[in-house]
Amino acid sequence: MLSNSNGNNIWAGTKNPELTWKWVSYMGSEECQTKAGATGTFFPSIPAAMDSTVTSMKSQGVDLSVFNQYVKDGVLYPSTAYANGSAVQSAEQPLFEAYFAGQRSDDVFAEMERVSREILAKN
Repeated sequence: MLSNSNGNNIWAGTKNPELTWKWVSYMGSEECQTKAGATGTFFPSIPAAMDSTVTSMKSQGVDLSVFNQYVKDGVLYPSTAYANGSAVQSAEQPLFEAYFAGQRSDDVFAEMERVSREILAKN
């Protein structure tokens, strides 16, 4: 099972690359992820920050311990970063929608794999 990763990135055309790098670096820090995770609207990618989120949310009546244990046990793992992510999403989303709407059978998954491989090979 995959979870979404924190895909921090910098647009090549940014007008402030140094400031953008500083911000993206901060977003990837334990300090930032602990602060952002305290509300439960963000699941940190840093284990210590996720532990803090679990503790914070438990005090608010939300138990995330099962999710966190799955991560620690290797049942749930972050998806890898890859190029052309928006192209993959654009190609796969209508296929997912057709499947879940009952318009396509499970044959859609072979097509999704083929399309994804083609897009990702373009790198």
